[in-house]
Amino acid sequence: MDSRDDRQDHGSQDDDAFESSSGLDAPEGPSAGANDEGDGPSLSAGGAHASVEGPVGHASGFEFPRSGISPIVIDRATGLVSMPYPTLWVFAGLLALAVVVQILFALFVAGLGWSKDALGLSIMALLSSAAWPAVAALAIRFKKRDMRRSFAVGWLRADNPWLVVVLGVLAGFLMVLPAAWLEQTIRPHVPHASNTLLDILERGHPSWFAVSIMALAVSAGAPLSEELFFRGFAFSGMKRLYGSGIAAFSVSFLFAVVHLSWSAMAPIFLLSLVLCYLVGRADSIWPSVAAHMTYNGVQMAAWIGVWLKGTKPPSQDEPMPIEAVVLSILLLGVVLFAYRWATKPSRSTTAPGTIGSSIS
Repeated sequence: MDSRDDRQDHGSQDDDAFESSSGLDAPEGPSAGANDEGDGPSLSAGGAHASVEGPVGHASGFEFPRSGISPIVIDRATGLVSMPYPTLWVFAGLLALAVVVQILFALFVAGLGWSKDALGLSIMALLSSAAWPAVAALAIRFKKRDMRRSFAVGWLRADNPWLVVVLGVLAGFLMVLPAAWLEQTIRPHVPHASNTLLDILERGHPSWFAVSIMALAVSAGAPLSEELFFRGFAFSGMKRLYGSGIAAFSVSFLFAVVHLSWSAMAPIFLLSLVLCYLVGRADSIWPSVAAHMTYNGVQMAAWIGVWLKGTKPPSQDEPMPIEAVVLSILLLGVVLFAYRWATKPSRSTTAPGTIGSSIS
């Protein structure tokens, strides 16, 4: 039978090994697990993770400000840090880098002559969208963050996750008509460019294979890549640094800007706010991925239907029925209220020793 002193010695050795492997300095003082003053960081362990909670935390030379609302989590096995990242300036820098990569890729494709037909443009769109998560993944790896947590790709924090995904699909569907009405309202008052997708379908005479690749890029590739980068990597990390409001507005503004369309900027901004809400409630990008794919897919399906009929697309200046727009907005409010109810935290969805987050 071990003595109490022997057990304490073994515990001390385990703590020293953990600190040396993770780069985390234990708090000074007679006790590492408690702080009588209540104003300093405290170290607690649960399962395979250890979390550091407090207004200021340090790990691997990184510090997050006192406005941070999520604890640091360090995996004992890998030593990877899961903590708020990136800052707003890091996000803006990575965003600019991804845009540069996409421009260079577009120039390369143009040099090969692929940009002259529908198939080449569709392949270019599918591949260039991968620049978003690729740039973020390099930053995550460089900073030795946990990839899964940094992209918020864990399964949903909800008692009924499939209901949450279905509500995300409904939210994406109900955003289509209000967004189209808003763009139609703004369009006469701002400069606007032609829609490349519509030009291809109207005049390019694409093959079925080209249209299939185009549909895959628009309805699946772009939504998944953008959700990984904007809502998974950027919003999920920034909300723990600055709060959900600042993170959502910052991410949504830059998300709208990179689409390079004056008339679509406001609808895309509002769409992004809804997507940020979905991610913030569930701590996972899958509801927003479902919503974004639905939003893009409905529009793509409409244009493919027009292409199949061989008719001209409806005029974008033709007024939409305001009753249908209002009804869509009201139903969207109902869906978001149901989503809030479906993602209410419960004891079964909160595990000790994992990252905590605020619900907004």
